[in-house]
Amino acid sequence: MRSRSALRGAVALLAGAVLVAGAGCASDGVADCPACPECAPPPPPVTAARAPSDADPLTTERRRSLTLMGFGPDGLVALDVGDDLMGSSYQLYDLAQQKPVKTYTYTTFTAPQQWNKVKRVHKVKPLGAASQQRPGDDLVLLGSDRDGWVVVYLMKGERAVPYFRIPRLSDEEGAPADVRVKRLAWSPDGRYAVVIHTQALAKPRPWEGDFLHAFTVDPERLPF
Repeated sequence: MRSRSALRGAVALLAGAVLVAGAGCASDGVADCPACPECAPPPPPVTAARAPSDADPLTTERRRSLTLMGFGPDGLVALDVGDDLMGSSYQLYDLAQQKPVKTYTYTTFTAPQQWNKVKRVHKVKPLGAASQQRPGDDLVLLGSDRDGWVVVYLMKGERAVPYFRIPRLSDEEGAPADVRVKRLAWSPDGRYAVVIHTQALAKPRPWEGDFLHAFTVDPERLPF
């Protein structure tokens, strides 16, 4: 009788220990619970990225070199432009309208005076070392060429997704243009992303030109 009573007591103690362990597993106060998979939160779902938007086709009618000099208020960008037909100038480019709105031509001797005038009249803040990281955010611009496109990626943490694509030129024999991304920068308010890149062709004759594109970022299109 005593042995049966002792056995029943041992079983009761074991069952109580299991219940206590289970309760402890569900408790927030227990840090490690390898035997209880319900304690570990499920991994967050991975949201698929939407397809990138595409820029209009490019033309080679003009050979231009573009240098981003700074930003003015109301979505203005100051550019140093070298143009086959127009010579050298400082241009104010409206990002919303996607076109230049004011041009100041200059020579080697008048360049400093004209640049000071542009800064004063249009309240342009010189670019300096503009960051590819969005002001006040951790969204980063990256550029590459892939499958016939110049691709601008948006990166957050360790994940990068293609967001904007620019057609890559090709010569008469179908060879793709050599591509170099010159500048990726955010406007000071973080509204616009600005991309300046170079494309170069070898045939039928050597040609090289710079292109500027700007776009806004729709957070609904981002997977993070």
